[in-house]
Amino acid sequence: MGSRRVPSLAALSAFIVIASALTSVSPRDFSLQVGATGFVKIGVIIDNGPPGTPDSVWARDPTVLQEPDGSFKMWYNGFDGGRSIILLATSSDGFSWTKQGAVLDYGGNAGAPFVLREGSTYHMWFQAGSIFHAVSQDGRSWTVDGIALAPNYPNWDGLTVGTPWVVQYGGQYQMYFMGSDGGTDRIGLATSSTYWNFTRVSSNPVFEPGGTWDSFKVRNPAVKPGNPWIMYYAGLGNSFFQVGIATSPDGVGWTRGSTPILAPDPSPSWDSQGTVGAKFIDGAHGRRLYYTGSDGSRAKIGLAVEPSETPQPAANPWQIPILASIAAMDGAIGLFWYFVYHRPKVAR
Repeated sequence: MGSRRVPSLAALSAFIVIASALTSVSPRDFSLQVGATGFVKIGVIIDNGPPGTPDSVWARDPTVLQEPDGSFKMWYNGFDGGRSIILLATSSDGFSWTKQGAVLDYGGNAGAPFVLREGSTYHMWFQAGSIFHAVSQDGRSWTVDGIALAPNYPNWDGLTVGTPWVVQYGGQYQMYFMGSDGGTDRIGLATSSTYWNFTRVSSNPVFEPGGTWDSFKVRNPAVKPGNPWIMYYAGLGNSFFQVGIATSPDGVGWTRGSTPILAPDPSPSWDSQGTVGAKFIDGAHGRRLYYTGSDGSRAKIGLAVEPSETPQPAANPWQIPILASIAAMDGAIGLFWYFVYHRPKVAR
């Protein structure tokens, strides 16, 4: 008989290496960095649009809701260099977003939206010198129906008020807001039984600059009632804005943390010149922080999550067939090797 040829082990090894590489391909390429409190930066999720579009210079100050069907809506501030308006984006998972365009233009001066849903009705508070209230049945078409809070000249919040965050607590609405006298930004608190005409509490401002890294301005409050209450906020010291955290036993008296929880990354990162306004959303996914980052010329929206929610590489659709093929080939080669070379010889 002629000599038998055996499949090359080198060829088999090469096939397995190639197949293994195919099974590990992922279409999502996130850059991950763990922050000071364990949050993981995912990266940019809302980028600037092309020149001339509403968010070509700024995409910032997001507010996010998860809908009853599990999908997500984001309202954010877009700026094209001349006009500041409110835009909408939607997502099925909170990571990948589709822009839906402008939904509220209030004289080209609207920004920093905060949205609360009650039943089927959406309520938005936004800044435009004063803080205004708007209402919508679908999150897209909005009607501005009044002023919620106006500046209080000549006090600490006499020039402008903005960056609102509203919580329902104790049978009323509590609005945390930024107030400015033109030099220093502070955080105040006002309450109302309705959506308008908020009344400032007597202990205002409830949070002032004063730390080592936030000694000049504090703004963009995002507050979670509890034991303790938690507030994420943006602080400015001698260089750039960073995101910090403070706690409170009652939502009025606050104690700041010692260090920022979201800081800029080194240049030329997209957030190298500031991280601002982290707005949280809680759910089965854990806590997510949607925030604004800037490189000094553009502002974009990023996401930070708890480490347990770090996105995993998506499975390649060919992964199971390839693995099955490898297993089948391995078995066939084993049987061939046994019967041709290692089967016991029968004496004749």
